[in-house]
Amino acid sequence: MLKDLIVFQKTYDLLKWIHELTAKYPKSEKFVPAARTENGVLDLLEAGSRMNDELGRLLGGLRKRFGGAAPDVAATPKG
Repeated sequence: MLKDLIVFQKTYDLLKWIHELTAKYPKSEKFVPAARTENGVLDLLEAGSRMNDELGRLLGGLRKRFGGAAPDVAATPKG
C-alpha cells in the first residue's frame, strides 16, 4: 500500500540518494553530519507515514458517517 503513495516513494528515493551521497563524505564529516542528514530524512519519512495513517482514519470516518464514499468537498455548497 505504501508503495502506491507518491510522497512516500519520493521521500524514500530521497533517502536512498542522501545515503549514497553521505557515503562519499570525508572521514572527518562522515559520522555526525552524515548521521544527522540521514536522520532528518528518516524523520520526514516517518512523518509521511503518520500523515497517511491519520488521513486513512479521517477518510474512513467520513465513509462510515456518509455511507460508502466520502463526500466530495468541492461539490458541497458554501453558504
